[in-house]
Amino acid sequence: MNRFLAIAALILCAASSATAQKKTKWSAEQKEVLSVVFDMFEGMRKADTTGYHKMFTPNAQLHTVMDREAGKESLRSDDMTKFFEAMAKPREIIYDEPLWDIKVEIDGRLAQVWTKYAFFAGDKFSHCGIDAFLLFKDKDGYWKIFELVDTRHFGEENCQLPKKFLRALSDL
Repeated sequence: MNRFLAIAALILCAASSATAQKKTKWSAEQKEVLSVVFDMFEGMRKADTTGYHKMFTPNAQLHTVMDREAGKESLRSDDMTKFFEAMAKPREIIYDEPLWDIKVEIDGRLAQVWTKYAFFAGDKFSHCGIDAFLLFKDKDGYWKIFELVDTRHFGEENCQLPKKFLRALSDL
């Protein structure tokens, strides 16, 4: 009987652990942080970056680690103004960067978002990687991105895309 109860307890623990991993419970503050990230991507999809000045600190930085050829990774730093201009240019195709496997860490007025992403130009897959956002909570209580770093892996063979992507807080 004790053996049966021990096995049942193990099965119950395993099942509840698996369920917990499928559905993350986000705190209100984590949702505030994520809303900045999702709003940034929504602006990119719509080619409307008018709200970006509220999402980024004035001295925000953008860096990319690329892996174009095996063994030849490079670190590139870009001007945020050029990034904003590129995202705001009217275009026929939609730039879409859905996310998955999102992790949010917060310590006081510092937050970090680490997430996998895939980049699509219209329906065409371009690349995938990791987006790492560092955010600061300003004196008025708004979370702002002060650093954005991404990795880029080209070719679908280098990316394991999920069946479901996240594009908004409502998708969480």
